[in-house]
Amino acid sequence: MKKYENLTPAYAIHPGEMLLDEIEARGMSQAELGKLIGYKRSQLNEVIKGKRAINANLALLLEAVLEIPADFWLKAQNEYELDLAKIEAKPQISFIEEYKSISAHLDIKYLKKQHLISGNPEEDIALLYELIGNDDLNDNHVEEPALAEHYRLSGKLQHDIVSLNTWTAVAKYQAKQVEVSPFDKSLEDDLIFNLKSIFQENKRVLERTKELLTEYGIKFLFQEKAEKVPVDGMAFWSVHNPAIVMTLRHQRIDNFAFTLLHELGHVFKHIQQDSMDQFIDVEKNPTEKSNQIEHEANEYAKFQLVDRNDWSDFMERTFKFNVDAFRLFAKEQGIHPASAYGLYSHETGNYRKPRGIDFKLQ
Repeated sequence: MKKYENLTPAYAIHPGEMLLDEIEARGMSQAELGKLIGYKRSQLNEVIKGKRAINANLALLLEAVLEIPADFWLKAQNEYELDLAKIEAKPQISFIEEYKSISAHLDIKYLKKQHLISGNPEEDIALLYELIGNDDLNDNHVEEPALAEHYRLSGKLQHDIVSLNTWTAVAKYQAKQVEVSPFDKSLEDDLIFNLKSIFQENKRVLERTKELLTEYGIKFLFQEKAEKVPVDGMAFWSVHNPAIVMTLRHQRIDNFAFTLLHELGHVFKHIQQDSMDQFIDVEKNPTEKSNQIEHEANEYAKFQLVDRNDWSDFMERTFKFNVDAFRLFAKEQGIHPASAYGLYSHETGNYRKPRGIDFKLQ
């Protein structure tokens, strides 16, 4: 945008001003010039005052009288009109330049798909600045969000950085619009108990989960993932409350329950009030080891679903899959059978869906 401003004049100079300077320097009156070129004095005065343009015919007449080439006058007229257009278009062009600059750091296609922007730079620019963390439209310095500084990723960063930045920016923006009850960390056990009941029943899970988390002071939103970013969820602090945003990539009760509890692990173990940390969980290579923080969140999710000792005993005696055994164990733990089998699959590497267990998120 600065580049364009340097090329835009503060005001436009009409060639009529140049003509006035020229005839005055020659000691010629407007009436004299008018008679020579066949123009009424009023017509010539309109040219001098910038109310009438110098066309090709007038330019040739001026060349004949003043011996200044016609193309000089035509070029001066053209530059005047272009300068006028630049001045008039300057605000819109400034928005376009800013829009292009910010677009290098955000996935504009995704933002349009989410109906957050219209594609009109003037209408969109304020929101775009807010998404990149700059609310000051007078500060035209645009930087790419520093992904590594505050983001903790469960997978290696082999994803589209712009799309990931955009998804997280939208998640944070949407969370800011949500108001929930005050957050009380001491109610952790009550919250988990009630959540497990919802998971076990597997009816209206999304609606009931959102209502419950809202009651316990945790913002909970669903945000469609961006392209080339296999993200499952994110946990962070939003204004006065912790927030969890999920994508629902997998419409499975076991995946939903584990991912949500994983994010709650971040909420209760890792996120401090007013912290800038954002814990983003993206798909990782099966052979890749989780970092310590992600390992803690995984362990939190697992052992909120099942008792540690009970699970160990169950795995020791479960040499072969038996649907009745999984149903019984799930009932004892107060969880859905799909969650029990999901944990089993993760530990054994056997991801084949068994008959007799409904994994669909209801």
